[in-house]
Amino acid sequence: MTSKDSKGRKKSGGVTGLIVFVVFLGVIYIGWRLYKTGALFDQSDLSGQFEIQVNEILSNHQITEKDILKEVRIERKKKFPIPVLWIETEREIFLSQKIPIETVLKEIKKAAEGMQFKILQQESHHGQIVLEIGKTEQVFQRIVFFMTISKERRVAIVIDDIAGRKTDLEN
Repeated sequence: MTSKDSKGRKKSGGVTGLIVFVVFLGVIYIGWRLYKTGALFDQSDLSGQFEIQVNEILSNHQITEKDILKEVRIERKKKFPIPVLWIETEREIFLSQKIPIETVLKEIKKAAEGMQFKILQQESHHGQIVLEIGKTEQVFQRIVFFMTISKERRVAIVIDDIAGRKTDLEN
């Protein structure tokens, strides 16, 4: 038996109130996440776990810090349609001819599949292989393997004393 108010309408009571309360809590949670991290989904831990796996693979193939030419970590945020935060790691690695690149690539791809990541890009040209791994638009790892590096180093010195005034260009 349902109860009726003074005008004869059915009271829905607790169910509507519960739904409003749950929606209110959801909005509060979303606002708190956005305030604390700037993103609704923080995938920094996920990208960090994958980086650890890549480090282990490189280490197992005797790729050491001296072989890493560049390593940069960048905090990335995607704001639309759902705010997401992650860490993108970019590395440039020199591989000597004794390291089997096919095996290294295969192991990195297997680790990526284990974490449900995709190979977003793989290119090979001019003695280098570029590998990008992540989810849809999010690149978690960008690794550039160089097979050969020129021993010859060059330095360029640029002297620019032209300020852009008309009189500077006339002389």
